Amino acid sequence: MTARILISLLGLTALLAFPASSRAAQLAPVPTIEVLGTARIMIKPDIAVLSFAVEVNAKSAQDAVRQSAEQTSRVLAALRAVTADTDSLKTSAYGVYPVYGKDSRLAPEGYRVRSSITLETRQLDKLGQFIDEAVKAGATNISGPSFRTTRDEEAKREANAQALRQAIENGRALAKAAGVTIKRILSISYPSREAPRPFPMEASIAAAAAPTPVIVGDIPVDATVSVTFQLD
Repeated sequence: MTARILISLLGLTALLAFPASSRAAQLAPVPTIEVLGTARIMIKPDIAVLSFAVEVNAKSAQDAVRQSAEQTSRVLAALRAVTADTDSLKTSAYGVYPVYGKDSRLAPEGYRVRSSITLETRQLDKLGQFIDEAVKAGATNISGPSFRTTRDEEAKREANAQALRQAIENGRALAKAAGVTIKRILSISYPSREAPRPFPMEASIAAAAAPTPVIVGDIPVDATVSVTFQLD
């Protein structure tokens, strides 16, 4: 009983030591404003990715596989003849599919084989040549090119810094318009790091006498920063 009376007296003493106005001030919400800043910088890519596919149809699966292997080997040989040591060629997909007719789903009337090759290259000036050589060698489908940069981390840091500066400027402007002032920054946040996203671009693909033109442009690096300010 004595312990309970002692605790109660201590609690009363604390309440008397801190007036109600002080406690209310401590519990009052801090005025804040949250502002987003965005930035986009354009950077030249230094890596391109092209995908080549060979699609073959035959009556039997064995013939389709054999023809696909022969045609894919020709495409690989043609690409290897114009690639450099820094380039990468690899098989990215392979599939054998039965082909059914309109009247029967019980027995296939043929087979389709699709083999895909991915080329990653730093020779951006040869993209049109890669396309032309692959088409001449037997590639039936081509997708890309998509572009990325080895300077992605550096570009992202620069974009984040620009976005932060914009957020601070916007915060000051909004506070001034509202007739208040910014006391300090409470927090800065931005989305977690994402993997570089390849930026697709169009390329004209045709087995023509003239080289296929591929124009490489700058790619965007975007950033968004959220800043929370405490106001006076």
